[in-house]
Amino acid sequence: MARPVKEKATPMDKMMTLCVVIIILIVAALGVFATYGKISANIEEKAVSEEATSIQNGEQEPTVRYLANQAGISVDEYLKKYGLAIGDGITKTSTQSEIASKMTVENRYKYIDESNSAEEATDVEKLLTDWGAADLGITKDTVWEEAEAKIPFKKYVGEDYDTMVEQYKNAGYDLSSITDDMSIKDANEKLEEIMSAGPTLATPTPAPTEAPAE
Repeated sequence: MARPVKEKATPMDKMMTLCVVIIILIVAALGVFATYGKISANIEEKAVSEEATSIQNGEQEPTVRYLANQAGISVDEYLKKYGLAIGDGITKTSTQSEIASKMTVENRYKYIDESNSAEEATDVEKLLTDWGAADLGITKDTVWEEAEAKIPFKKYVGEDYDTMVEQYKNAGYDLSSITDDMSIKDANEKLEEIMSAGPTLATPTPAPTEAPAE
């Protein structure tokens, strides 16, 4: 029996085959993309939920994403309120203290006032005067991480400094290593060091309570 003759594929046949292959690849790719999108969304949702629980339990500092969710607005909208945006070291998982350091002096106090539901806005110009900011080249538009590296800690705390020192002393901590010209940034680092080392001073013994007369 004669074998059937195999016909050569025509250019049209090849084109049709190629089209079918391309369609199959596109459909497969769309399926993978859709599945990946669902998996990514589930992972994101799980991360947000775990993050919120950890923050509410005091196990981690609030993030931009958490703060924006609490405010009922997007991350971009939240950051825009304080003159910030995603990028330049800021992400949706940046912490509260991280974004505060990127704010200008004016926006930082706006943020503090809103966080504390202050009835009156902080007088930033008065603070700048109290700090001697003009001599340090600091204005309300200076980024806080730059300002805190220049402003003297004692001027920043102001008239409450002696009270603060006394409170630390009563708890057994010696703040004598914080000098008059030490910046906010350096003083905060020193305070962390002092607190980590633990009390070094004898704490006052409470006066004995007199027994009531019979």
